[in-house]
Amino acid sequence: MIVDTKKIREEILKAGISIDNIYDLVNTRESYAEAIPTLICLMKEEFENLREKEGVVRALTVKEAIGKANTVLIEEYNKTPEKFGFYRWAIGNALQTLITKEDVEDILLIVANKENGDSRQMFVLALGKLKKIKYENIEKVEDALISLL
Repeated sequence: MIVDTKKIREEILKAGISIDNIYDLVNTRESYAEAIPTLICLMKEEFENLREKEGVVRALTVKEAIGKANTVLIEEYNKTPEKFGFYRWAIGNALQTLITKEDVEDILLIVANKENGDSRQMFVLALGKLKKIKYENIEKVEDALISLL
């Protein structure tokens, strides 16, 4: 299925939420936890427009998606060509909000790869949050961050 604005509206409506476009979710202060599974499923589809898919990424940048959207976002980052650096940066921004202990190894690989360029910035910030979530191998992360200096 090729996803466009109409398809996004239809799928989100199935979750009980009416929107005109994906950025209605991005810009709301209201919770839309019931739409998170739908948004995750949409991430696995091909999009007509990368801006629409970026909107889905940004809509997943909420606490209700912690531990749920992480894997699909990391997979999306890894399969997206480097020339789409800003989109990849948006994925890192999402993971900066969503990071869990289970994501650390994948994120360390992303930040260590210099070919990922500036899109690594938000992943680096994500690693800086690990003390808050009590990551047990914090020394490994600290070493990786120091090597980036």
